[in-house]
Amino acid sequence: MDKERLSLEIADVSEFTFSRSCGPGGQNVNKVNSKATMFLKINRLSLSDADKNLIRAKLASRINAHDELVISADSGRSQPLNRQRVLRRALGLILSSVQKQRTRIPTRPGKSATQRRLTAKKNRSATKQLRGTPPSS
Repeated sequence: MDKERLSLEIADVSEFTFSRSCGPGGQNVNKVNSKATMFLKINRLSLSDADKNLIRAKLASRINAHDELVISADSGRSQPLNRQRVLRRALGLILSSVQKQRTRIPTRPGKSATQRRLTAKKNRSATKQLRGTPPSS
C-alpha cells in the first residue's frame, strides 16, 4: 500500500467541518472556527474488503453510525494547521490498523531459568517459614 497515494485519497474522500476550538488562540478563540473535524467514509477508500473490515474492527470507537471515521484536532491556532493534523492522524490510524500482526512463536524457558525460579521460590518459602511463631520446647 502506497503511503502517498493513500494520503491523497484520504484528503480527497474526507469531508471537513470547522467549529470553535477550546485550545489556544487568545482573543480569536471566541471568534474563529479553528477546530477541524474530519468525516471519512470507509466505503469510499480503495482498500480491499478485508482491510476495511480490519479498520472497522480496530477503530470501532471512532466510527459513527454512518460508517464514517471521525477525527478532530483543535490544538493549533489555525484551520489549515488543524486540518493537516487530522489528515496525518487519520493516515497513521489507518496504516496501523491495516498492518498485519506477526504471529508469536511460543518458546520454552531454559533449564537455568527454571532452576533460578525454583531456587528463588525455596528461598522465599524459607523466609516466610521464619516469620512464624517460634516452636515451644
